[in-house]
Amino acid sequence: MRQLGIARQSGAIALATPFLILFILALTVFLLDGARLYAAKREMQSIANAAATAAADTGQTCNSMGDSPALSDIQTRAEAAATQSGWDGKGTLTASTGLVSTVEGGADDGQQAFEARPVLQSNAVAIRYTRQHNMSLLLGGLGTITLDATAVARKELNAGISVESYTASLDSTQSALLNLVIGGILQQDGGLHLNGVNFDSLRGTLVDVEDLVGGLAGGTAVGDILGSNVTAGAVLSVLENTSDATGSAATALDQVVDAAVGTNTNVALADIINVLGDGELPQDAKIPVLDVIISTVFNVGKALPSSIHLDLVDSSVLGSLLSSLGVGAATLDLEIDQAPGFVFAPARQDENGEWYGKAKSADITLTLNLGLNVSVLGLATLTTSLPLRLDTGSAEVTLVGARCAAGTTNQVTLDTQVQRSLLSLQTNASVDVSTILLGKLASVSVTGDSGSYGGGAEYVELGPIMLNDPQPYAIEQGDSGAALDDALSGLFSGLNINITSQVPLLNLVFGGVSGLLNGVTQTLVPILESVSQQILGPLLDALGLSVGNARITVASKVQSPVVLLEDVDF
Repeated sequence: MRQLGIARQSGAIALATPFLILFILALTVFLLDGARLYAAKREMQSIANAAATAAADTGQTCNSMGDSPALSDIQTRAEAAATQSGWDGKGTLTASTGLVSTVEGGADDGQQAFEARPVLQSNAVAIRYTRQHNMSLLLGGLGTITLDATAVARKELNAGISVESYTASLDSTQSALLNLVIGGILQQDGGLHLNGVNFDSLRGTLVDVEDLVGGLAGGTAVGDILGSNVTAGAVLSVLENTSDATGSAATALDQVVDAAVGTNTNVALADIINVLGDGELPQDAKIPVLDVIISTVFNVGKALPSSIHLDLVDSSVLGSLLSSLGVGAATLDLEIDQAPGFVFAPARQDENGEWYGKAKSADITLTLNLGLNVSVLGLATLTTSLPLRLDTGSAEVTLVGARCAAGTTNQVTLDTQVQRSLLSLQTNASVDVSTILLGKLASVSVTGDSGSYGGGAEYVELGPIMLNDPQPYAIEQGDSGAALDDALSGLFSGLNINITSQVPLLNLVFGGVSGLLNGVTQTLVPILESVSQQILGPLLDALGLSVGNARITVASKVQSPVVLLEDVDF
């Protein structure tokens, strides 16, 4: 019986053995095919990663100098990189563009997400690599399987730009004018008492954007504070505590902060520092302290219910200069319609097709009121009230392209579209002509409008700029002096002069109306020219209103490291 049982077991084992062997062989085949397909998938992923990373160098935010890149160029670069990484040309490899941004809120808070966008709105390149593989090399009848590898690479250069900022040294006249303006807006009698060295030191001193905004935020989220209102006094106080100011710059900043004590005017922080694009504060971005001061103070002036009234004679420097020009009284009224601001943005468009990186200069209307008491050809005296109104439109610089640093090249280049500011002059003067013996001879009204001068748009390339250079890069386009001279010529050539006179006395002194006209013109025009050259010109420069030109400053440039996302669903 025992022998019979053993025989039966042996028979069962013999019968099962072939099936067991087949099962082991099949399992081995499936394991080998699984490993093969897994290796193929990883190889495809590696190729997709290489293609996306290389193609990101040719995207809108990294390779858009002159013209924005075409999708076909991005596709070509992706295929070339894939080939270098071992792609044999089989399967389908497709490049597309989109936006990688940080998710806010929800289960994916803080994660990077991809959304398809047109080239001009993109900061990333997505690669989809699809290929058919046999399910089994030994069991060919099982058919094929489609493997898919996706990768998204983001690479972006953000630049901090401003226009009409304070890059040139300020002389004594410009400093005196800026002292009066800042002091007048902050309601400080007599203005500030900073000299050219003080302003130059503020111009050369930088503040870290993160430190400044973080200091203003306190316990508030940084994103929330960027979109909120803050007091001007708080901005200047935090600026003093967070900037790199030392020596002369620290002394000057301390005086500005003291002048702003009690200034509780609310200003929108985004009007001073506007962080656009993904809305994230860039690391290591620095901006000039003087730009922050001027923007903050001008935003206070913009919020004032009436124009800012300044007496230029209050300044000893300006009083002496005006007296030498024959001007006995001079006041200045300022209306600030637009304050300058600092914009940090990438070279791409938003979902509405508008460029993110747009910085504007100040838009200010000035009325210079001159009181003159001068001789006309040695025959009579002109007592003149002469208002000279000057309108300036904002200059604007738009960031439309960028070239990132790559490989061993640590330089970046920016492409901008620059719209220079316009200038127009108007006057409506009243003149009394009199002599000591004969009294008043005539009343003269003088009106004129220069028309608009300056302006013009052009593309300007900025750079190459060293990526790690902390000092601002500045370039000037146009000629401020030419625009002012042209406006003056236009004003003088179009003057309308009307005379109400005691005709017999006028004929006695000047030989008639034509003689008086010549006398008034020959007297007023040289004075106006001198005032324009020595007061108006320096005033425009001091306020950052270089009419007819555009001074563009790149205060910071931050290139983000490549962000690579694998197996992205798009």
